[in-house]
Amino acid sequence: MSNSHLNEDRASQAMALLRKNHLFFKKKHPNIYNIIKDIEFTRYTLDINKRTGCTEVLDGKERVYSGDLDAAIEKEIADYTIKFAAGKLVRTVTPPIPQSFIYPRHFSNRLKALTEKVPIGTNVNGSYRIPDYYPTIFFMGCWTGIHIDKFLRENNVLHAIIFEPDPERFCLSLYLTDWEALYDYCAQKKNKIILHIAAVKEISASYISNTAWNIFVSQCPSFPLISLFYNHLGSMEFEPIIKRVKDDMHLYLNQWGYYDDEINQLNNAYHNIAAGAAALPICFEEKKENIFIVGAGPSLDERIEDIKKHIDKAIIVSCGSGLRPLVKNGIIPDYHVELESHMFTHEMLSKPEYAALHKKTTLISALQLPPNVFELFENKYFFIKDSTALAELFVENDSDVIMGVTPTCTNAGFAIFTHLNYKNIFLFGLDFGFKDSKKHHSESSVYFEDSNSEGFDQVTEDTFSNHIEVESVTGDKIKTISMYSTSRRALENCLIMRTQNNANLTVYNCADGAKIKGTTHLSSDQFNNEIKDTHPLLCTKESKDILSKNQTKFTYQKVLRRKIIDLEDDLTIMCNEFKAIIRPFENNYDLADNFKLCEQINKHLLTSLTQRFGRKIFLIRGSIWHILHTGMSYGLTINKVEEKEKFIKLWQETFIDLLDTLPTHYHSITEKEYPDENDPWIHEDIAGNESNFLE
Repeated sequence: MSNSHLNEDRASQAMALLRKNHLFFKKKHPNIYNIIKDIEFTRYTLDINKRTGCTEVLDGKERVYSGDLDAAIEKEIADYTIKFAAGKLVRTVTPPIPQSFIYPRHFSNRLKALTEKVPIGTNVNGSYRIPDYYPTIFFMGCWTGIHIDKFLRENNVLHAIIFEPDPERFCLSLYLTDWEALYDYCAQKKNKIILHIAAVKEISASYISNTAWNIFVSQCPSFPLISLFYNHLGSMEFEPIIKRVKDDMHLYLNQWGYYDDEINQLNNAYHNIAAGAAALPICFEEKKENIFIVGAGPSLDERIEDIKKHIDKAIIVSCGSGLRPLVKNGIIPDYHVELESHMFTHEMLSKPEYAALHKKTTLISALQLPPNVFELFENKYFFIKDSTALAELFVENDSDVIMGVTPTCTNAGFAIFTHLNYKNIFLFGLDFGFKDSKKHHSESSVYFEDSNSEGFDQVTEDTFSNHIEVESVTGDKIKTISMYSTSRRALENCLIMRTQNNANLTVYNCADGAKIKGTTHLSSDQFNNEIKDTHPLLCTKESKDILSKNQTKFTYQKVLRRKIIDLEDDLTIMCNEFKAIIRPFENNYDLADNFKLCEQINKHLLTSLTQRFGRKIFLIRGSIWHILHTGMSYGLTINKVEEKEKFIKLWQETFIDLLDTLPTHYHSITEKEYPDENDPWIHEDIAGNESNFLE
């Protein structure tokens, strides 16, 4: 029964429909039924005029639809379909281009070859024309559901996602929308409906925002490629969420991994495990010592004296490139944090100027750090980040996994010491922006060394000349680049996560760059007063060496080979199951059908495979998303039908080839006996030299 054809006795039909909907959800969607079965209206009233059939919703005494629900929805849908008509442009994220794949790597080679086949002149600026269907629409707000029913019947929406954070509002739809009929209608067209309904009425705005974000980012490739938002009633409740999603699209895209990086990291980690590396001791008792997290932002040059003045009142933690400015100013950090798995890390840390650190500073690094970096330091620990297969292979307790350590070393430093429950955190050199594009880092950092090659300097100049603007700590605008915005937003999200478990956590931003939400900015004078008056506690050698009290040894050497084989077996299963999903679509080059193929692959990845293999999916998850994004982005931008179908055919073949070869490639890299001093992958920069190594 369509909502547009209700007879005049709408009130009687509404009660019958309520009973039908309850039965439907109880049978087909019990989780939703458990939410709605006992809901009582306390705020909203459904007002149905028995004489005219006109329906209105009252929010208290206020009319939601200005007296005529049906007329209001007719106009809203008409306005929406004009604004987002077929052929209109939607600007989101750019497709990958051949120049994106610089290094000859296993996955990169295949994606580069695919993008080289894109017809000359194809648009790559991130603007996509809406086809004569909608790949995905996020319906923000359900209310009576009539707008959703009507829209889905009048338009071809492949994937409708309905988000309603107020269960009482959703219950209004039980009287006016025949959900079973709507589900059946969409199923007949092989389209999908997904309902996300909050379980309780009173939830925080931040919880709603985070929940919505998690829903959006699970919809690759439609999100972030060409997802549209239908904000029912133009609700101000959802505007900040929609803005956040649009602002953070590149953050999401930048955090996708690549198989090429994952296999390199696994290889390093296997070496480190075989060598008996020690795990970072996790101790959750609250710690009052001040922590100075130090990056290499440009404001560090002006704030370095603040660190030197109060060096006895803090544990000094250098992060990545933040190390060199400290050392050049005579400061030996207590801890140094590294995240990157490439050989540049060893090249830098093995320089004579850092010799004193190897004995005095404790290294805390990701398990995937090159083994020769671990060998430099007398005192060292590794941690395991959350977004890696290593966390599934070698971690028994989730509390031992450090959440929020990516994408940069400063993110890692912040995540580690807040995870260890230090409550007073001061951020230095975490600018996440710059006033002058020629001074994007501290002048004492590696970026301004005289020995840098011309190529290095040129890449650096190109990187920082392509900037955007964000709000600074003073409220003015400051320049930044996409990666810095990604890193800043990731730190802000990590801070939100940490404060949920540590109400006493206080984070001070002592950098003079971009505004960091959730932190308190301190000028130099304010910082000195804060340390003097509020945090005068001296850091003794004992307090700085707190980790050594809880030292643990890694115990997985004996089972390493079994773990390696287990992952290979699971990778083979995952690849075979993906191929089984693709096979029925071979010789079908219709773009809409291939969007549905992508939806099936992504759903299988995030449900069945995740449930069975946990974090092992990180070995290939990012690469799966990249190839889905590549296929559909060019499917939308290639104009000629023949060229579009030819590209989709090649995309499917590339996808199958990748899935065929991944297990073999993994085996070829990991069949060695660890540790193996002759392994070229731990002596050369794998980013540029894989062509010399075994594929």
